[in-house]
Amino acid sequence: MKEKVENINLLISEKRDGLKQKADAYFSSIIGAIRPTHLVVQPEKKSIPPISYILYGVAAFSALGAVFSESKLLCSGLGLACAFAGYRLAQNAESSSRQSELSAEDSLNNLKTDVPSMVLNSIKKITNEWDGFMTLEQKEIQSLINDTPMDEDKRDTLITKVFMYEVIDISIAEFSSAIQSAQTQDDIKEMLTTYKGKLLAAIDIAASKQIAKYTSLVS
Repeated sequence: MKEKVENINLLISEKRDGLKQKADAYFSSIIGAIRPTHLVVQPEKKSIPPISYILYGVAAFSALGAVFSESKLLCSGLGLACAFAGYRLAQNAESSSRQSELSAEDSLNNLKTDVPSMVLNSIKKITNEWDGFMTLEQKEIQSLINDTPMDEDKRDTLITKVFMYEVIDISIAEFSSAIQSAQTQDDIKEMLTTYKGKLLAAIDIAASKQIAKYTSLVS
Protein backbone atom coordinates (compact mmCIF):
# COMPACT_ATOMS: atom_id res chain seq x y z
CA MET A 1 0.00 0.00 0.00
CA LYS A 2 2.82 2.41 0.84
CA GLU A 3 4.37 2.01 -2.59
CA LYS A 4 1.08 2.67 -4.35
CA VAL A 5 0.44 5.76 -2.25
CA GLU A 6 3.91 7.05 -3.09
CA ASN A 7 3.21 6.50 -6.78
CA ILE A 8 -0.04 8.44 -6.54
CA ASN A 9 1.75 11.26 -4.73
CA LEU A 10 4.30 11.32 -7.53
CA LEU A 11 1.48 11.73 -10.03
CA ILE A 12 0.12 14.60 -7.95
CA SER A 13 3.52 16.31 -8.02
CA GLU A 14 3.66 15.94 -11.79
CA LYS A 15 0.13 17.30 -12.17
CA ARG A 16 1.03 20.25 -9.94
CA ASP A 17 4.03 21.13 -12.12
CA GLY A 18 2.00 20.72 -15.31
CA LEU A 19 -0.79 22.96 -14.07
CA LYS A 20 1.68 25.64 -13.00
CA GLN A 21 3.21 25.61 -16.48
CA LYS A 22 -0.22 25.94 -18.05
CA ALA A 23 -1.18 28.76 -15.69
CA ASP A 24 2.00 30.63 -16.56
CA ALA A 25 1.30 30.15 -20.28
CA TYR A 26 -2.32 31.31 -19.94
CA PHE A 27 -1.36 34.52 -18.15
CA SER A 28 1.56 35.21 -20.47
CA SER A 29 -0.89 34.97 -23.36
CA ILE A 30 -3.31 37.40 -21.71
CA ILE A 31 -0.56 39.89 -20.92
CA GLY A 32 0.85 39.55 -24.42
CA ALA A 33 -2.55 40.33 -25.91
CA ILE A 34 -2.55 43.77 -24.26
CA ARG A 35 -1.15 46.02 -26.97
CA PRO A 36 0.18 49.50 -26.16
CA THR A 37 -2.19 52.30 -27.12
CA HIS A 38 -0.45 55.22 -28.80
CA LEU A 39 -3.57 57.24 -29.38
CA VAL A 40 -3.49 59.50 -26.32
CA VAL A 41 -2.69 63.08 -27.29
CA GLN A 42 -1.75 65.60 -24.62
CA PRO A 43 -4.17 68.57 -24.73
CA GLU A 44 -1.38 71.13 -24.76
CA LYS A 45 0.17 69.52 -27.81
CA LYS A 46 -2.83 69.75 -30.12
CA SER A 47 -1.40 70.85 -33.44
CA ILE A 48 -3.02 72.85 -36.20
CA PRO A 49 -1.90 71.72 -39.67
CA PRO A 50 0.61 74.12 -41.29
CA ILE A 51 -1.71 74.45 -44.28
CA SER A 52 -4.22 76.17 -41.99
CA TYR A 53 -1.71 78.93 -41.20
CA ILE A 54 -0.97 79.32 -44.90
CA LEU A 55 -4.66 79.66 -45.69
CA TYR A 56 -5.08 82.16 -42.86
CA GLY A 57 -2.19 84.14 -44.34
CA VAL A 58 -3.75 84.10 -47.78
CA ALA A 59 -7.01 85.22 -46.23
CA ALA A 60 -5.25 88.14 -44.54
CA PHE A 61 -3.57 89.26 -47.74
CA SER A 62 -6.86 88.92 -49.56
CA ALA A 63 -8.48 91.15 -46.97
CA LEU A 64 -5.82 93.79 -47.59
CA GLY A 65 -6.33 93.35 -51.30
CA ALA A 66 -10.02 93.94 -50.88
CA VAL A 67 -9.18 97.30 -49.33
CA PHE A 68 -6.53 98.50 -51.74
CA SER A 69 -7.29 96.56 -54.92
CA GLU A 70 -9.84 97.35 -57.57
CA SER A 71 -10.92 93.65 -57.55
CA LYS A 72 -12.57 93.95 -54.17
CA LEU A 73 -15.17 91.28 -54.79
CA LEU A 74 -12.64 88.74 -56.00
CA CYS A 75 -10.26 89.40 -53.09
CA SER A 76 -13.07 89.26 -50.55
CA GLY A 77 -14.32 85.95 -51.93
CA LEU A 78 -10.83 84.46 -51.97
CA GLY A 79 -10.21 85.67 -48.42
CA LEU A 80 -13.41 84.19 -47.09
CA ALA A 81 -12.77 80.87 -48.86
CA CYS A 82 -9.24 80.60 -47.46
CA ALA A 83 -10.32 81.57 -43.97
CA PHE A 84 -13.10 78.99 -43.99
CA ALA A 85 -10.81 76.27 -45.34
CA GLY A 86 -8.19 77.02 -42.69
CA TYR A 87 -10.82 76.93 -39.96
CA ARG A 88 -12.20 73.57 -41.15
CA LEU A 89 -8.75 71.99 -41.26
CA ALA A 90 -7.98 73.24 -37.75
CA GLN A 91 -11.30 71.89 -36.47
CA ASN A 92 -10.66 68.51 -38.08
CA ALA A 93 -7.27 68.32 -36.38
CA GLU A 94 -8.80 69.13 -32.99
CA SER A 95 -11.62 66.65 -33.55
CA SER A 96 -9.06 63.96 -34.41
CA SER A 97 -7.19 64.78 -31.19
CA ARG A 98 -10.33 64.39 -29.10
CA GLN A 99 -11.17 61.14 -30.89
CA SER A 100 -7.71 59.81 -30.10
CA GLU A 101 -8.14 60.54 -26.41
CA LEU A 102 -11.58 58.90 -26.43
CA SER A 103 -10.22 55.82 -28.25
CA ALA A 104 -7.52 55.36 -25.62
CA GLU A 105 -10.09 55.60 -22.81
CA ASP A 106 -12.39 53.15 -24.57
CA SER A 107 -9.48 50.74 -24.99
CA LEU A 108 -8.75 50.77 -21.25
CA ASN A 109 -12.43 50.28 -20.39
CA ASN A 110 -12.64 47.35 -22.79
CA LEU A 111 -9.63 45.75 -21.10
CA LYS A 112 -11.31 46.11 -17.71
CA THR A 113 -14.17 44.04 -19.11
CA ASP A 114 -12.27 41.56 -21.25
CA VAL A 115 -9.31 40.72 -19.02
CA PRO A 116 -11.34 39.39 -16.03
CA SER A 117 -13.29 37.21 -18.46
CA MET A 118 -10.07 35.79 -19.92
CA VAL A 119 -8.66 35.22 -16.43
CA LEU A 120 -11.86 33.47 -15.34
CA ASN A 121 -11.65 31.12 -18.33
CA SER A 122 -8.03 30.32 -17.47
CA ILE A 123 -8.90 29.64 -13.83
CA LYS A 124 -11.74 27.32 -14.90
CA LYS A 125 -9.39 25.33 -17.14
CA ILE A 126 -6.88 24.90 -14.30
CA THR A 127 -9.39 24.01 -11.59
CA ASN A 128 -11.45 21.72 -13.83
CA GLU A 129 -8.35 19.79 -14.81
CA TRP A 130 -7.31 19.46 -11.16
CA ASP A 131 -10.81 18.36 -10.10
CA GLY A 132 -10.99 15.76 -12.84
CA PHE A 133 -7.56 14.41 -11.95
CA MET A 134 -8.22 14.29 -8.22
CA THR A 135 -11.61 12.60 -8.67
CA LEU A 136 -9.83 9.67 -10.30
CA GLU A 137 -7.06 9.60 -7.68
CA GLN A 138 -9.63 9.62 -4.89
CA LYS A 139 -11.29 6.54 -6.34
CA GLU A 140 -7.88 4.88 -6.65
CA ILE A 141 -6.99 5.61 -3.04
CA GLN A 142 -10.39 4.51 -1.72
CA SER A 143 -10.16 1.24 -3.66
CA LEU A 144 -6.65 0.73 -2.31
CA ILE A 145 -7.87 1.18 1.28
CA ASN A 146 -10.81 -1.15 0.76
CA ASP A 147 -8.61 -3.84 -0.82
CA THR A 148 -5.93 -3.71 1.87
CA PRO A 149 -6.42 -6.12 4.82
CA MET A 150 -7.09 -4.17 8.04
CA ASP A 151 -9.68 -3.96 10.77
CA GLU A 152 -12.87 -2.02 10.13
CA ASP A 153 -12.13 0.80 12.54
CA LYS A 154 -8.82 1.58 10.88
CA ARG A 155 -10.38 1.34 7.42
CA ASP A 156 -13.12 3.79 8.42
CA THR A 157 -10.50 6.17 9.80
CA LEU A 158 -8.47 6.12 6.58
CA ILE A 159 -11.55 6.50 4.39
CA THR A 160 -12.57 9.51 6.47
CA LYS A 161 -9.13 11.09 5.94
CA VAL A 162 -9.49 11.01 2.18
CA PHE A 163 -13.24 11.63 2.00
CA MET A 164 -12.64 15.04 0.38
CA TYR A 165 -9.75 16.09 -1.83
CA GLU A 166 -8.03 19.46 -1.64
CA VAL A 167 -9.24 22.13 -4.07
CA ILE A 168 -7.36 25.01 -5.67
CA ASP A 169 -8.60 27.83 -3.50
CA ILE A 170 -8.57 31.08 -5.49
CA SER A 171 -11.26 33.66 -6.23
CA ILE A 172 -11.69 35.79 -9.33
CA ALA A 173 -13.85 38.35 -7.49
CA GLU A 174 -10.90 40.07 -5.80
CA PHE A 175 -9.08 40.44 -9.10
CA SER A 176 -12.17 41.69 -10.95
CA SER A 177 -12.76 44.32 -8.26
CA ALA A 178 -9.14 45.48 -8.16
CA ILE A 179 -8.81 45.85 -11.92
CA GLN A 180 -11.54 48.48 -12.01
CA SER A 181 -9.15 50.89 -10.29
CA ALA A 182 -6.52 50.50 -13.03
CA GLN A 183 -5.51 53.78 -14.67
CA THR A 184 -3.23 52.41 -17.36
CA GLN A 185 -2.51 49.23 -19.27
CA ASP A 186 0.64 48.82 -17.17
CA ASP A 187 -1.55 48.74 -14.05
CA ILE A 188 -3.53 45.88 -15.57
CA LYS A 189 -0.38 43.97 -16.51
CA GLU A 190 0.97 44.38 -12.97
CA MET A 191 -2.30 43.08 -11.50
CA LEU A 192 -2.20 40.09 -13.85
CA THR A 193 1.35 39.27 -12.75
CA THR A 194 0.36 39.50 -9.10
CA TYR A 195 -2.73 37.35 -9.58
CA LYS A 196 -0.76 34.75 -11.51
CA GLY A 197 1.55 34.46 -8.48
CA LYS A 198 -1.48 33.84 -6.27
CA LEU A 199 -2.75 31.14 -8.61
CA LEU A 200 0.62 29.37 -8.70
CA ALA A 201 0.74 29.50 -4.90
CA ALA A 202 -2.81 28.09 -4.66
CA ILE A 203 -1.83 25.18 -6.91
CA ASP A 204 1.21 24.49 -4.72
CA ILE A 205 -0.86 24.59 -1.54
CA ALA A 206 -3.54 22.24 -2.85
CA ALA A 207 -0.98 19.71 -4.10
CA SER A 208 1.13 19.86 -0.93
CA LYS A 209 -1.88 19.34 1.35
CA GLN A 210 -3.11 16.47 -0.78
CA ILE A 211 0.28 14.75 -0.77
CA ALA A 212 0.50 15.19 3.02
CA LYS A 213 -3.02 13.76 3.41
CA TYR A 214 -2.18 10.64 1.39
CA THR A 215 1.18 10.23 3.08
CA SER A 216 -0.58 10.17 6.46
CA LEU A 217 -2.36 7.00 5.36
CA VAL A 218 0.86 4.97 5.52
CA SER A 219 2.97 6.89 8.02
